[in-house]
Amino acid sequence: MTDASADRFRSMADRVREALSACGYRRCRLCGLHH
Repeated sequence: MTDASADRFRSMADRVREALSACGYRRCRLCGLHH
């Protein structure tokens, strides 16, 4: 994986994480993922 695609993937993951927290998903205390 090139640095450019890694950055793109990271920014996409950040956007998804922001969208999840914005729509009120709770973060699971056990695994740290949104459910």
